[in-house]
Amino acid sequence: NVCNSNIFEWTIEGAAFDDLFDKSKKNKWIVSPPFTVCFGDTQTDLLQFHFEAQNKPKNNLFRCRIHLDDKPENVAKINLGMGLFCKEANDFDNYSYGELRHDKLYNVSLHSLFQTKILKKNCKEKRFTLKLQIQLFYMYDFKGKLITINQSQVEGDENTYFD
Repeated sequence: NVCNSNIFEWTIEGAAFDDLFDKSKKNKWIVSPPFTVCFGDTQTDLLQFHFEAQNKPKNNLFRCRIHLDDKPENVAKINLGMGLFCKEANDFDNYSYGELRHDKLYNVSLHSLFQTKILKKNCKEKRFTLKLQIQLFYMYDFKGKLITINQSQVEGDENTYFD
């Protein structure tokens, strides 16, 4: 059951675009701005995420992962899905699901998505946009009890969704 679903856009351009192809940077992970999802009835029921992308060193395939930056203290585990769409990579679309825990904040990744060089070829202006989806299925507290998740609504900042 998807209890909360949000779509964010991350435009990669300039130095971040160049970093994807710069071998001297040892296939550095580039980092999105923060994205915030509100899952409850109060302004403290927030989850803050960022995404990271990289040109995978051993095969030059694009990959992306999600990182949970901030959460309420009572949240121990989150079951979620992550989607990615990239028009500039020939309308590439992929989805993965996984679990983020208080002790393992990186765990949902989309690996070996497409050849990164497609972006270099298709993006003459050195710019592309990823549409990234976060779907919340379940959240648990430290006693294993389900935490209620409400659907978010956009309000103001395009990177923040509130009830």
